[in-house]
Amino acid sequence: MKPASLCLALLLALAACKSADPTAPVPSGAGAGAGAGDGAASTAAPADSGSPSDAAPADSADATDAIAAALQRVVDKGAYRVTMSAGGVATQAEIQLPDRLRIVIGDMGQVVMIGPDTYSEQNGQWSRISTAGSLGNIMEQLVPDLEAVVQDARALGMETLDGEACDVYSYSSSQDLGSGKVPVTVKLWVARDTGLPRRQTVSGEEPAMAASLTSDFSYDGTVSIEAPATFTDLGAGPGTDAGAGPGAGGTAAP
Repeated sequence: MKPASLCLALLLALAACKSADPTAPVPSGAGAGAGAGDGAASTAAPADSGSPSDAAPADSADATDAIAAALQRVVDKGAYRVTMSAGGVATQAEIQLPDRLRIVIGDMGQVVMIGPDTYSEQNGQWSRISTAGSLGNIMEQLVPDLEAVVQDARALGMETLDGEACDVYSYSSSQDLGSGKVPVTVKLWVARDTGLPRRQTVSGEEPAMAASLTSDFSYDGTVSIEAPATFTDLGAGPGTDAGAGPGAGGTAAP
């Protein structure tokens, strides 16, 4: 598959249910999962265990504050991993704020973004591609929008997720899927011991929401995203001159 095809597949996979985390309102694509840097195919998020109980703050204002605090902690964390599953497509991402991102889609390859530079890997071969402007929107989808409007927030109680006690919340918001904002319903699991989001589901009835999106957050280990040592330069991104030199840390292949 050509790098351009890989990027198209990447965009289609995320467009099926564009999420937060990391942009759209309130976390549209952030969640806990296995590391994305190894390039291995990810697996769908495990089924929830237990059922909501022992309600957290039931007042809508309290629930809204709890949701906002959880999203702020994600941003404060600075680096995390997300495993997303929608419509049978599993995607892994690593985020290193403020502007570094690695995405792996099954065995199709990976995409690395560092500032304005975007790199695509297929079968061990790296290329710098000219779609940085489009892929830049993905970064916004994976970082929680702290200014997003949270409506109808509710505390659903406590639920055990992978052996970890979590407070569960639901709320309504809207997300921009490229053709305008659509209403969505978000369910968020927040770990009681850390106050960090562990899982998020985003669903909606609009045609643009082809499938519900499940996102799992992981904060274990170190996230380090660097440009490939060598790559083929396929053209400059928007706003730059074609034929520009190698990206940060890389050397253009002859």
